[in-house]
Amino acid sequence: MAESLGLVRWSIGTLLLAASITLGLTGAVTKASADGPRADYGGDAVLTEQYKENCGDCHLAYPPSFLPQDSWRLIMDDLANHFDEDAELEADETKAMRDYLVANSTRFLWRFRHQGEGEIPIRITQLNYFLHEHDEIPKRLVQGNDEVGSFSNCSACHDTDSRRMFDDDDVNIPGYGYWDD
Repeated sequence: MAESLGLVRWSIGTLLLAASITLGLTGAVTKASADGPRADYGGDAVLTEQYKENCGDCHLAYPPSFLPQDSWRLIMDDLANHFDEDAELEADETKAMRDYLVANSTRFLWRFRHQGEGEIPIRITQLNYFLHEHDEIPKRLVQGNDEVGSFSNCSACHDTDSRRMFDDDDVNIPGYGYWDD
């Protein structure tokens, strides 16, 4: 009986701990996104600008918080084959950008979990959260749209100059207009 009672206390304690952790994470996510989804570049302002300059020449300099640390490591360790392009930087720049991205990567890994268990995602468009947020948008409005081309071209539909750059109330698809889900 005493053992059973101890097990019940342990189970209730475990449940309370899990609930408080869940509420804490939910609170953090809510607090972090109280004014809508936004770019979270974080970190040193000089490195942020270097990152935007180096990576933003070819594509949106995705906020570091959009991928887990291992993803940024994998991407930065193979810049010679960066999505079929050579994006190599000087060794010291590569190290600085890698360190910056890893240090400012996502803290909410569950939110950005990749569908392939055990795989390290290198495409934001493959993350469960991204797929969930874009699942109602017909592919023809993006992939069949010459002004957009792909779901990785975020700046085609999102105002990337604002802190609310990924607010789903402000999605404007070229040739279609504002998206209302």
